[in-house]
Order: sequence, then C-alpha cells, then structure tokens
Amino acid sequence: MRVPDDRRRPRPRPRPRRQAGFTLVELAVVIAILGLVLGTMLAPLRAQIDATRIRAAERMLGEIREALIGHVITRGALPCPDVISDGIDGVAPAACAGAALAGVLPYQTLGVGRADPWGRHFGYRVAQEFSIRALTGQPPAAGRLDLTDTGDITVLARGDDPGTAGTIELKHQSVATALTRAAPALVLSFGPGGLGGIDAATGRALASPSGGAIDEIENADADATFVSRVHSPGTDGCDDADESAAPPPPSCGFDDIVTWISTPVLMARLVEARVLP
Repeated sequence: MRVPDDRRRPRPRPRPRRQAGFTLVELAVVIAILGLVLGTMLAPLRAQIDATRIRAAERMLGEIREALIGHVITRGALPCPDVISDGIDGVAPAACAGAALAGVLPYQTLGVGRADPWGRHFGYRVAQEFSIRALTGQPPAAGRLDLTDTGDITVLARGDDPGTAGTIELKHQSVATALTRAAPALVLSFGPGGLGGIDAATGRALASPSGGAIDEIENADADATFVSRVHSPGTDGCDDADESAAPPPPSCGFDDIVTWISTPVLMARLVEARVLP
C-alpha cells in the first residue's frame, strides 16, 4: 500500500489576521451614541439638582424670616441691608433710608447662611419705619415701632384672568394680582440663573435681566416692588408687560425665589413676646 506524500499537496495560505480596535468611523459612531445617551441622562439629573437646590433655598428663606422676626423682638427694629457685602447691618445710624433700604441680607448680624445654594448673596429690602431704633443712651425715637405701623413693600404675582375663562394671562402691573402692598421686609434668592444677584465668593455683580423679562427686572431694580410667581423657562418672543396682543405673548423665564414678612404676623409675634403694645 502506497502512502500518499503530503509534501506534494499545496499548503493553504494563512488568513491575514484582522487588526484589533476601532476604525475612525466606528469610533465616531460610538462617541455620538455616548453623547446622546449622556445628554439624555444629564437633563433629568440637572433638573433634579436644581429642584433640590430650590427646596434648600426655600428652607433657608424660612430660617431667615424667623431670624428677622427674632431681630425685631430683641432689638426693637429690623436690620438695615448690608450695603458693602460684609454681612453686617448697615445701620446709618438710627434708621436706614433711601438707597440703603435695599441691598444684601446682613447674614452675620442675623446669624444665617452667607449665600444661597447657588453661591449668591440673598437680596433684602426693608420698610424704613420698621428699621427705626433707639440710640444707645438716648430716649426712644418718636417714630419707633408700634402697632399702627405698616410696611410699604409690594409683592405682585401672576394668574389667569377669571373674566376671560382663564385664556388671558394677567401681567404683573395688574392690581388684581397683588399679594401684599404692606410688607415690612422681603428677602429673595435670584435662583439658578442668578441674574441681578451678587456672587458671594467674589462680590461681583452678575448681569441684570434684560429684554421683556420685566418680572425679573423688577426684582433686581432695588425699589419697593417685587414679583413672586411660578418658575418658568425662557421663551422666544416673551414679554412680561405686553397685554395688547390677543393672545398676549408668553411670560419670560423666571426663577427668583421670594419670601416676605407679613405685617399682621409680625405684630402678632411682637405682642406674643410682650414687645408691643
């Protein structure tokens, strides 16, 4: 029996080994997919973080409101705003007035947090008659706090006009939307956007609101009128003041967080503490 000679048979050529790794096209596709996935995941995460910070800001504002009431009970007057960002009551010397009625919350005087959850100072406004105090070694001032005092700070809101079956949005100038016109003091956080606020770390004033965002501009102009309403994102073609169109343009973005002291509540606390009458 003849044994076949394997040496005569042609040997199969080895297949070329494929180089491991991605081509540039495959790598670009993978990066694009990862970008879409991360973008989808980060949007709700960012919203969750903002919601957590908003709740923290509201909690801080509640503590600040209590600290302000405690200051009236122990000192007989509300503190003046901090006008040089050092956290100290800017008393000048017996009462604050004019431009000194608005500024940064005097956080050191009150013993509260220096900044909101976004690292910005809280804004603060006080009614002058609630800031009058007795000077050391002198008799009480004639205008010292009593039960007849009322604040002069106005807080406006928004809402659907019930006369139009809720189809027309009332703008902030409407008398029907006033929440109060006699608050003794108001404190606000300028929210996630921070427009109109002051960075607590650097003392740098942030850009002011602009365009049709009248509500946020109102909160940053240092006068005695403020707006408190539901947060909303920015919208192209928005205008917080225009009611001439039918329907009126959408409201502009708003993320300020506002709280204030009610005069009846403050007076009741002062009576309860036997500071008044």
